[in-house]
Amino acid sequence: MLFHRRFHQLPILLVALGLLAALLSLGMRYRSEARSRRVALVLDYGQLRALASATGVPGEDALRRFKSAGITHVSVTEETLGALLTSGDLQVKLFPTPTGAEYRVTFGDPHTADRVGDYAARLVRGATEVAPRGDRVVLPGPGGGKIYLPGRFEDVSVTPTGLNVATIAQIRKAGLAPVARLQNPLGLTNDSLRWELQRVKTMGITTLIFAGDEVMGFAGLVDETAQAIRDLGLLYGSVEFGKQRGDQGMSELLKDRLVRVHSISSGEMARLSPKEAVERYVRAAAERNIRLLYVRLPETVSGDTFQDNLDYAHRVAQDTARAGFGLASPSTFGRVWPDNLLGRIPTAIIGLGVGAAALLLLAGIIPVPRARQATWAAVFAVVCALLVLSGKNVGLQLVALLAAVVFPALGFVLFPQPLGAFEDHSHAVVRNRSQAIIPAAAEFAAISIVTLLGAVMVAGLLSELPFMIKTSSFAGIKAATVLPLLLVGFVYLTGMTGEYPSWQEEREAVAERLQRFFSEPLLVWHTVAMLVGLVVVALLVARSGNDSGIGVSETELRVRALLDRYLGARPRTKEFAMGHPALLLGLAMATIPRWRGWAFPLVLLGIIGQVGMLNSFCHLHTTLKLTVLRTFHGLWIGGLIGFVLIWLWQGLQGNRRRHGERRRV
Repeated sequence: MLFHRRFHQLPILLVALGLLAALLSLGMRYRSEARSRRVALVLDYGQLRALASATGVPGEDALRRFKSAGITHVSVTEETLGALLTSGDLQVKLFPTPTGAEYRVTFGDPHTADRVGDYAARLVRGATEVAPRGDRVVLPGPGGGKIYLPGRFEDVSVTPTGLNVATIAQIRKAGLAPVARLQNPLGLTNDSLRWELQRVKTMGITTLIFAGDEVMGFAGLVDETAQAIRDLGLLYGSVEFGKQRGDQGMSELLKDRLVRVHSISSGEMARLSPKEAVERYVRAAAERNIRLLYVRLPETVSGDTFQDNLDYAHRVAQDTARAGFGLASPSTFGRVWPDNLLGRIPTAIIGLGVGAAALLLLAGIIPVPRARQATWAAVFAVVCALLVLSGKNVGLQLVALLAAVVFPALGFVLFPQPLGAFEDHSHAVVRNRSQAIIPAAAEFAAISIVTLLGAVMVAGLLSELPFMIKTSSFAGIKAATVLPLLLVGFVYLTGMTGEYPSWQEEREAVAERLQRFFSEPLLVWHTVAMLVGLVVVALLVARSGNDSGIGVSETELRVRALLDRYLGARPRTKEFAMGHPALLLGLAMATIPRWRGWAFPLVLLGIIGQVGMLNSFCHLHTTLKLTVLRTFHGLWIGGLIGFVLIWLWQGLQGNRRRHGERRRV
């Protein structure tokens, strides 16, 4: 392929310029990720207290021992009126009145009474110092007065009453930091939410994780809650897979004050061994930018239940530290570039390269005169750059999708194989199968390099804070999975190439090939092959992305765990076990005419590996270092499997020379 004769220099230069800008952007992202390596290990106070009580370990001693095991924080959920009744911290007596029932609340601790009165007066909108008609709850008020809440006690039993001050002091005494878990009361107002958050701040707490199914302020006061969190310098813990209502909006507003949280539900813990749970926590921090691990204890009965839970927490801390993280207050991520027009210039330069690459792909499949290539490249490049400069997420997503589709297809267009409509294409001369491995390896490397150029550009475009903390994600992941496969398949079916003298001649040739193709009789094996292909594509699309909705077998999970353990980064299955080996074998078979019927589907299957390789770089919440390592492992393991398959293929009938296996050139 003589690029300087077929393509104008301008699009090639623009691609090179875009690549340099992408590498710069990735370098800045790497620095940002390297600075954010602190992970908090958090225990739930309620679970810890239950464990200590059941095993006869004093609470303060339990806290100190878990601190020594590596735990850094303990979360405390604010109490409610109902919880205080259950714990015996308050008592309720019922008295009839002429207009209803009166629920008189008394406390054994005056400090608790004062705290409850403060919260109830602010969080129940109907609270008053004058006795209302009908049912009412009576709480001790300031200066010996009373606070009346309308309704029955069970109606207001879910009213938050703040964090237990004695519990916070106990946690701090053990050398641990408290994390607040706050509710979302129905009577919340802008003033009361700010008052409550200020009270949490006054207690020296800096990290919040909202309890229940909603974030504080949902649905009408999310903006006000986020602003109060920002003004007070607090951190918001967004629970991964938690699906709390209002979390998306809160996360969007607090990108620079957000810490991603991972936990394991009690139901999941029952199915996991301690070793599997530890590996899951460490993977969350290493692979998905999780910076707060909400460690759930196994709570399984053993000969020494407390010590076994302590050892489990120690393993989580030890393995997290071994993965390169510091155990401390969680770190947040900063922006890679400033959020202004000047900060968007590097990504706009990447957009120039993407637009130029789109022109190269177009000129590779239809005849575009070299003189026009420069003009069209400039137009494509400027349009892509302006979409990025607009600052709109949709513009950035469109350019990233264009790159994700163009580059995997471009590799197969620049290095076409003698398959389908290209059977008479000029190609390496191979007399027997023993010589096939060298051109196959060279072309596999060339195609992979083109795909990796696109991967670098997509990652460079999307390497920014919203994608790194997953408040935004690449929306075109499924389209980028299937479109290159369809595009390359169509090109090989029709024989479209920019080497035709004119567009009219190419159009006539393509129409003739399509007519010939659709005139072929439909055989049973054609139908079976088509159905198998559709199933493979459907599964590929369904399993793309992080939340695919398609389950993973226990066997695959165990293989993944083994690869993670011994390689440090698990390569993607569709790359090393399917796409790369299939492409290598297909490229080798394509060098011998009588094997090209088998080579064609293998090469198409190999596109999956190229697409998967690029898609790995679209998961911006995975660190760049891990993505590069994962891609490297996928290439060498997939290449090794491919070479083994080629060796087996070569050994089917030996390496004797055969007449008629000389390539047409």
